[in-house]
Amino acid sequence: MSFFCKIRYNVCMNIEQKCYLIEESYKLGMSLYECFLLAECTEEEITTLKEDTEFQKRLKVLILQEEKRLLEIHNQVITIAADKGNSKPIEWKLAQLKPDVYGTKVTKNLNQNVNHAEQPLTPEEKERIEKEFNYMFKER
Repeated sequence: MSFFCKIRYNVCMNIEQKCYLIEESYKLGMSLYECFLLAECTEEEITTLKEDTEFQKRLKVLILQEEKRLLEIHNQVITIAADKGNSKPIEWKLAQLKPDVYGTKVTKNLNQNVNHAEQPLTPEEKERIEKEFNYMFKER
């Protein structure tokens, strides 16, 4: 073992610290393998964690919690957009919730019913909405 490896080995994270780092990184959107690499997991630790049903369940719960948080923000964005007369976020959300009911025909009708006399979005609001949609449509 090289000198560098001995030093690194002495300051290595324990498995709980690694799991925490993996969970936080995974929640941010990194791939699971990238999270393992970031936490400097050994092959044995990777195999163990991949087979650990409780750990896998925890990762799924973390993703659901993050999704819920982002959907709450998305609802705020929808409210801002609707107040400004922009129905696109509402149409998108309806299409996601019930695609069989709210297709393109229904969303066209929604567009026609929006009060376009409302004040347009400010550049800050438009940028916030665009960032939110870019995140929502980003492949996972």
